[in-house]
Amino acid sequence: MLKKFCNYFVICAVAIVSVMMLSACSDDKDETQSDSIVGKWKTTYVKGWEKENGTTVDSWSESIDSDDVEYYEFKSNGKFTCSDDWDEYEGRWSYSEGTLSLRYDDDDAEKFSCSVSGDKMVWSNKGKYSEDGHTYEWYEEMTLSRISK
Repeated sequence: MLKKFCNYFVICAVAIVSVMMLSACSDDKDETQSDSIVGKWKTTYVKGWEKENGTTVDSWSESIDSDDVEYYEFKSNGKFTCSDDWDEYEGRWSYSEGTLSLRYDDDDAEKFSCSVSGDKMVWSNKGKYSEDGHTYEWYEEMTLSRISK
């Protein structure tokens, strides 16, 4: 009887430790990714397309001119600033499972698929909607380069 109890106890302990390790790994990955986003960035490249009823009506792929650069500063406290030559916006940011969420102080919000590799960050998003019997789709991808950490 004691032997069965010990075996049962060992199996339960191993299961609990395994679950704890798996959940800790997931959180560490998001935290590491969030840490890699913290810093100052500038937009360098953008590409995308727009479709109406499945037909491409516009596409682009271009480097950002110095007059059109947007600057983003992501702080470790979850706040961010977005600015260009004319305007500045502030808000809060978060990262989870490959998605960067930006909520501006005026309550506008954006979500992007996000990947970071060294000093390069790539955001992308897409959408689809219907209006007046037409279906519209769009895709945009933006590349940012790190200015400082």
